[in-house]
Amino acid sequence: MAPIKSNSPFASYFDFFSKTGKDAVSPPPVPFKASGGDVEFHGGGYEYHVYTTAGSSTLVVSASANIEYVIAAGGGGGGAFRGGGGGAGALNSNMSGFPGPYAGTSFPVSSGTYPVVVGAGGAGGVTSSSPGNGTVGSNSTWNSGGVNSGTPVTAPGGGYGAGPGPGGNESGHFPGGSGGSGGGSADNTSSDSSTNGGSSSAGTGGIGNRGGNNPNSPDQDYSGTGGGGAGGQGSGYGPDALPVAGAGGIGYGFPTSQIPPSYGTSGPDAGKRYFCGGGGGFNYSDSSNARPGGYGGGGNGATPSPGGGSPGTANTGGGGGGCAQDNNGGNGGSGIVIIRFAS
Repeated sequence: MAPIKSNSPFASYFDFFSKTGKDAVSPPPVPFKASGGDVEFHGGGYEYHVYTTAGSSTLVVSASANIEYVIAAGGGGGGAFRGGGGGAGALNSNMSGFPGPYAGTSFPVSSGTYPVVVGAGGAGGVTSSSPGNGTVGSNSTWNSGGVNSGTPVTAPGGGYGAGPGPGGNESGHFPGGSGGSGGGSADNTSSDSSTNGGSSSAGTGGIGNRGGNNPNSPDQDYSGTGGGGAGGQGSGYGPDALPVAGAGGIGYGFPTSQIPPSYGTSGPDAGKRYFCGGGGGFNYSDSSNARPGGYGGGGNGATPSPGGGSPGTANTGGGGGGCAQDNNGGNGGSGIVIIRFAS
């Protein structure tokens, strides 16, 4: 009988390999490719795309893969005139070990253009103008439009550090603003009165903490409390004064296997890089010691002289420091977005 002939266009292809005794080999998968960010580099088996410029940008993807991300929002500005420290921006990530609900979860991307926003830090409060509060930091976002049905991720900006209403020496106690982490409160009178730090609203999957409180008794006259950080609440006074009265809350540290040491700041664990530390409050009672900002870019609070609050560190989401009666609060640090995938 004559051999059966096939009309399939692949018949001669498979016939050739059957004669050679070799199996047909499927074409290799399309490699993942992406472009975008202020810095692109390879390290530790990953390709990184790092966004450091405040404002809108994109990540352009040409194939499917799973990504990991770190998103830090802009920190809040420190308060004027015996002001509180600004709260850190919220911090969000799906990296393994992160203390949020997205930790270790897959985030698939496919071909498309994904929006990225890096939040700016909030401005510090100004003593000579009303009000003396700092301003809230701006949100940082990843895939806000839900491209290809992907999950939008937002990290809210840090809350403002409080200052007095018209920026001058009037009586009153002033609460910190709410945000990713809450801002610290301001105390501008010697009469006993409770003042609360701002609350944390870190968004879905994010982390943040409240600002420090200055309770009715025993309170600390004329001093501001610390802004909250991603890893701990801002320090206040009285029973809220741990670990250091008026200090900014500590940020959160990622292992250097996840985040290269060129990003974030150093901290108590030398093997980690820290983001989103709270700003320190103004220190009236001990003029020789500024209240420190939290590890992760928080600005130091001022002492009576020279009196200016220190800014939060750029690209950390750290809060700005609170200032004295003769100067302005520190600006909050801008945020950052880091995207990586296995290369």
